Amino acid sequence: MLGWSPSAVRSSVRSGYVHPKRGVRREYRFDFQDLVALRAVKQLLDAGLSRRRVGLALGRLVEELPEERTLAGVRIVADGDRVVVEDGEEIWNPESGQRVLDLRPAASRATSRPLRHEPPSLPAEPDLAAEEWYQLGVELERDNPREAKAAYRKAVGLEPAHVDAHLNLGRLLHEEGRVRSAADCYRQALELRPADATACFNLAVALEDLGRPMDALAAYERVIEADSEYADAYFNIAGIYERLGKRAEAVRYLKTYKVLTG
Repeated sequence: MLGWSPSAVRSSVRSGYVHPKRGVRREYRFDFQDLVALRAVKQLLDAGLSRRRVGLALGRLVEELPEERTLAGVRIVADGDRVVVEDGEEIWNPESGQRVLDLRPAASRATSRPLRHEPPSLPAEPDLAAEEWYQLGVELERDNPREAKAAYRKAVGLEPAHVDAHLNLGRLLHEEGRVRSAADCYRQALELRPADATACFNLAVALEDLGRPMDALAAYERVIEADSEYADAYFNIAGIYERLGKRAEAVRYLKTYKVLTG
């Protein structure tokens, strides 16, 4: 959704830009506000601002906003080497708290609106390409996961090599408890993209859930081969070794996890 690598997202979490919840398997669970914040971070970093400045500005902004206001209700942009925030009425620098004079033409101001979340719905005449079905599935997940699964199935039906549609369909099935079906989706994704760390990780979790710890270990090791900074893989490996009574191995992987997330 953001066009950002998993390692970059985890780096932003470690930097304190967002504070996602943890799932039952210690995976990150991002809500809509987290995605808004991550998108803002990416845009600011892409504009050339330092991570320190971005972290300071967003931290101050969260403190300044009243409880009823969220990051989804403001627009955050880079203005030279500083961060400015716009809420439709005022523009200010969250680091200094100073208001900023808006010198843009009226036409430019009129098109600058805060992000709004509109509940998605199925098109009246769903004659869509595979990628359009996939994007529709992404939009539907929050409010209508059943329709999201249908959209992902449409996507892979039209384009069997659509890796992300296989992955997202598998994740939704997994959350429903249909673990074997989810694992099949993850395997299909891996056949198409063998070095995909997310597909490897999801398959490993599914294998754990199916009571196959040794196969899960092999899958987690494959995750680390694809992405050596995939912290959750180290954590889950440590958990398996702990349950197998291999404490030394568990401690070794847990130490690496703490280094990556510390």
